[in-house]
Amino acid sequence: MDGRVALPKGTLLDGSYRIERVIGSGGFGITYEAEDVKLGTKVAIKEYYREEFGYRDAGLSVRPKSEQHTKTFEWGRSRFLQEASTLARFRHPSVVQVTRVFEVFSTAYMVMAFEQGQSLERWLKHLGRPPTQEELDRIAGPILDALEMMHGESFLHRDIAPDNIIVRADGTPVLLDFGAARRAVAEESRSLTGVVKSGYSPQEQYATEGRLQGPWTDIYAFGAMLYRAVTGKVPEESTLRAIDDRMLSAVSVDDGKYRPGFLEAIDACLEVHHADRPQSVAQVRSMLLTRPAREIPPPAQVVTAPLVETRKTGTTKPPRVPPTRRSTKARWAIYFASVIAVVGGVFGGLQYTHWQRAKWVADVEAAKRKEDEDIAKKAVEEREHREAAARSSRPDHSQTSQNDVIAQASRRLESGDVAGARELLAAAEDGSQGPVLFALAETYDPNMLAAWGTRGIAADVARARALYRKAVILGVASAHGRLTALAPNPTAVLAGPPISATVRGIIITLPPTISAKPASQAALPIRVAPADAVPRNSFVRIRGLPSTAALTEGYSIAPGSWAVSLAALPDLKIMLPAGTTGRSEIIITLVSIDGSVLAETKSMLAISLASGD
Repeated sequence: MDGRVALPKGTLLDGSYRIERVIGSGGFGITYEAEDVKLGTKVAIKEYYREEFGYRDAGLSVRPKSEQHTKTFEWGRSRFLQEASTLARFRHPSVVQVTRVFEVFSTAYMVMAFEQGQSLERWLKHLGRPPTQEELDRIAGPILDALEMMHGESFLHRDIAPDNIIVRADGTPVLLDFGAARRAVAEESRSLTGVVKSGYSPQEQYATEGRLQGPWTDIYAFGAMLYRAVTGKVPEESTLRAIDDRMLSAVSVDDGKYRPGFLEAIDACLEVHHADRPQSVAQVRSMLLTRPAREIPPPAQVVTAPLVETRKTGTTKPPRVPPTRRSTKARWAIYFASVIAVVGGVFGGLQYTHWQRAKWVADVEAAKRKEDEDIAKKAVEEREHREAAARSSRPDHSQTSQNDVIAQASRRLESGDVAGARELLAAAEDGSQGPVLFALAETYDPNMLAAWGTRGIAADVARARALYRKAVILGVASAHGRLTALAPNPTAVLAGPPISATVRGIIITLPPTISAKPASQAALPIRVAPADAVPRNSFVRIRGLPSTAALTEGYSIAPGSWAVSLAALPDLKIMLPAGTTGRSEIIITLVSIDGSVLAETKSMLAISLASGD
């Protein structure tokens, strides 16, 4: 595989699917074989993991490689989810069945039926001979039917090739690995990596804009797939053919194994210019799978005439029928009528083709607009959900169970069993809410141990501070006082020139000096004005903070970088460990929902936090 880190064997996804092995990878993601632990069945799972934009961290989450990749990474994830939802609606024996889609590890997963068989490319290599006409008909027919169904929903496959088709044991095919989401990301990032496939992609697919693409785009790749099957060679790259086409036609390399009409249809699908190809699956099917009339010999015809007896010899002979002669005017009238009929037919055909192309383009544009609106709406919902999750506890433990843990720990403390209370609270620490962390911190706090008269239990100031800080982040107000008691005279000062910048009529202001007592928390009021100039759903991105810093609002997008909603700015506070010193260039950016920068300012700040030790 490439440099990406795959999920290890045994990883459990969403509590339902256990990873067994990697079965494929491409520029857009990794596909695994997995077991549905609830049903005991085998499934295929595709993970959104774009090689150019993503990396896997130590916690197995897939994240953008850098801040500049964040927008494209999230855009691609939304498109991946949209494509999965679309594919789940398709029901066809030659389209891989998508059964579920979900998000975990900061990325998206698509659950598909596990298809037994081998790729068409592998099938052709292991066949040991050219495929027969009957074998190719069994593959081509169902794929055309599947494409016709998808095109009817304004959906293109965009990645038809022998390695994306599975041939089952009974010889029937199934289409895999759709490229629609990859194309969307290519248009967003202006990158064609992983989108085109040499020999199988038509020239219009090499453009980062998809306005020239339509059913004829899949038809080219379909023809290229059949060309590989009948000739044993991959077609020349379409961009090269557009300049100097030296590729032999399918008709010219055949030795009589295939129908002439079948080969002519392959060559028609492989026309370089998109307007010269068949414009619909129906047109391809009529050429590819229908035996031309000229290949069917006409039935023998016997013309009989009544016999008459001659008086002279008694023999019989047909009566002589005088030839019919038309006038010159009549012949010219028939000639002109025929010419008009032919011209009219050609004109009507061209008009119909033009109308058909225009209708397809209009349908695709309408579908794309709706898809973009759905993705934008989903992005807003996802962001609001993340902000809400950052202000609340992790959902693994209910409030009731947390209260039960605290109540049990309190009973142990009352009986003098501090070690037992500490053990009980520590077991519930992972994913806990603030009160549990606060109670656990007390069991390490030397001041509390002294107040309880505890003996034989070691205190741990550093551990107590760490837990109190987490409790502060999760909204336990009383944790502030405990931190103050552990650091009697701390003072936090972030000093520097006033941060104030006006960009596009929007003013971002940060006070020149920020100080607080205790050092664990300092107010960080950021002002963005005027309110009516700021688009709805915009947010502030703060970069350059020390990696040990934490904010009471928003969510961390990288070490030292945070995203905060405008509504949370007035109450924003920064938390740093006591004893932190240094200088940092803090960058504050106002970002709209579509990722565009509305305003930005920066300033060097000196940070000096006195230690309480």
